[in-house]
Amino acid sequence: MPAPFLNGLLVGATTLPASGVSGELRYRTDFRCWFQWDGSAWQQISVGTFSGSFPASPVTNLRVYRADYDRTCHYDGTRWLSERYPLPGAAYTTVQPVAAAATNKEIFLYPMPSTHDVLLKSWRCGMVYVLGTNNGSNYWTVTLRTESSGGVSSLASFTTSTYTGSTYTDGPLITSFSTNPVTRGAKTISIAVAPTGTPGSIYLTPYLEVCNIIT
Repeated sequence: MPAPFLNGLLVGATTLPASGVSGELRYRTDFRCWFQWDGSAWQQISVGTFSGSFPASPVTNLRVYRADYDRTCHYDGTRWLSERYPLPGAAYTTVQPVAAAATNKEIFLYPMPSTHDVLLKSWRCGMVYVLGTNNGSNYWTVTLRTESSGGVSSLASFTTSTYTGSTYTDGPLITSFSTNPVTRGAKTISIAVAPTGTPGSIYLTPYLEVCNIIT
């Protein structure tokens, strides 16, 4: 029996046809959401609500709302992730700027979520400012790292060696990390700075974006 129509819209299907008419709407009952044909592909245009479990046999990039988590999640082809969000952190020290005498100074701290591992998506330090001397011989290395009972491990880093002293410069957008995801075994994710030579004091504004791994 064909799926029923509602106000001209096909509803009740658990699959989508290979193609459609531009603007055509279809409802997937297993995903509890609507899709629209955009002329080349079916695009999800609503989000279904689930509680306690995710839909079986999801398609890549499917988004659903998990009422028990009170958050929207998406399927990346392998696992269910929360939507990406900035990981809340706090300045580890109120001493700003960090002077060159402070080797491997931890300046920012991100406590790990207690309920989920995290997938790192992007890291950037904006408005990096080295007061005075900064060049290829006197510069800072800024490192994103994890701390656990096993010690400290570097996730990613960059240097200020090409930056102009006493000038605000945005650090690189980093999306590749030596360890990813980061498990709950790590107590914190932190940012540390270490000088080469004798650069001027450093200021920076960090931003770290992650997804929680739900399953």
